[in-house]
Amino acid sequence: FSYPPFGPSRAMLDPTAVRLAVYAVLAAIGVGLHILGCALFSQWWPLMGLVPLALAPVPVLLWGLPQQGPFGDVVQTESFGTHLSQLLTAGFASSAPCLQAVLWHGGKITGEAAALVCASYAVLGLTGALLFDFLKKQKEDESFYV
Repeated sequence: FSYPPFGPSRAMLDPTAVRLAVYAVLAAIGVGLHILGCALFSQWWPLMGLVPLALAPVPVLLWGLPQQGPFGDVVQTESFGTHLSQLLTAGFASSAPCLQAVLWHGGKITGEAAALVCASYAVLGLTGALLFDFLKKQKEDESFYV
């Protein structure tokens, strides 16, 4: 029995932890692009676009998503709070990139800053989509073994 000379071998790495680390790096790149879009052009107005992104999960936290029962069936399907939370979350999330276009047309930020910030939204959106897909697959795998 011998230890690997430098660090863990590839067989010792957990694939779930590696995927979550990749998602964290992607999110850091997205936030870094956002801050870079502000700092390079000395315009801090694009940071105002982070306010709708910060408010996006609040409706879901208040009213929640459809609840599942102990056997995987959906207990609460049609409720006003669920539909309203999904609508408000989508509204907040989609208004953030649109705010950059409004700031650009208003002359508050340059086109380059708007492009960098929109690229950061694309990276953050990709990260969110990959993370939701990962969580959905994890939940499907859990329900398979139950």
